[in-house]
Amino acid sequence: MKHRKLNLLTDKFFLLGLATLLLNDFVLKYEVGGWVTGKLSDISGLFIFPFFWSIFFERQRLMIYTLTAVMFVIWKLPVSTGALNAINEFSGTSFSRVVDYTDLFALLVMPVSWKYFNYQLTSYPQKPEKLIAPIGISVLSLIAFVATSMLATIVRHPLRVNQTFICNVKKDKIFRENVFSRTPLEVTLADTTYLIRHTVRHGAEASTWVRMYPLDSTHTIIIVDSVRHYSYVKFLNIGTKRKGRNLKGITREEFIADFKKYVIQRIESKEPAICISMENPKDIVPSRSY
Repeated sequence: MKHRKLNLLTDKFFLLGLATLLLNDFVLKYEVGGWVTGKLSDISGLFIFPFFWSIFFERQRLMIYTLTAVMFVIWKLPVSTGALNAINEFSGTSFSRVVDYTDLFALLVMPVSWKYFNYQLTSYPQKPEKLIAPIGISVLSLIAFVATSMLATIVRHPLRVNQTFICNVKKDKIFRENVFSRTPLEVTLADTTYLIRHTVRHGAEASTWVRMYPLDSTHTIIIVDSVRHYSYVKFLNIGTKRKGRNLKGITREEFIADFKKYVIQRIESKEPAICISMENPKDIVPSRSY
């Protein structure tokens, strides 16, 4: 393979997209959350993912871009729910994604990526380059591509909460507007107990048992029973022990503050809550070990 093609990995816009994707998935989505981080991940990912693979499979670049668009659409539509549930049941994992049709607007970046790649393919500097930089960038790219679906490290530290919130949104409206992701668990309004996964401090997520009851035509009672466990995506075991200690040190008052910030406020603001989703069906029966 010519060095000229590998040099495309050092392109400034490719590196910008890669840096955005890494920063977003490892930092911003936990510290900031909200719809902005979700859109950043989609836009940067759709720009650099086909760009990256087209460097190595230049002749198949049209197929790469086409398949990327098709798979993104399938991933973002409810049609993929069955396959996702089957994977989770078979592997014991809890992969999930939010069904948000506005994410499809991110596809608009793909023609830009396609045109830019083809332009750079013929105009990028052809001077010889050492392979160290392209190899390092390739490794970072692969990490970025799997970051949003990497298996989480579980920190088991059950915490009794017993806190009641009055939410200014009707229960059926919460689910109708997809505030909670419907995957990997298909939920119904007739249910009252839910195991939800949401952001907390220290760049982690909590799996929390909650009960939800309609109060009146505009309000919902949300009772936070207990924390089942915390989870986070580790990177090369860096800071693993410290992260575990920090999560086990979260007090009841700190957790309530996080739940209000990352769950209640997002529901009431009607913001697409990428940080709130339902847990795996195998965990739907509350644990009795607390």
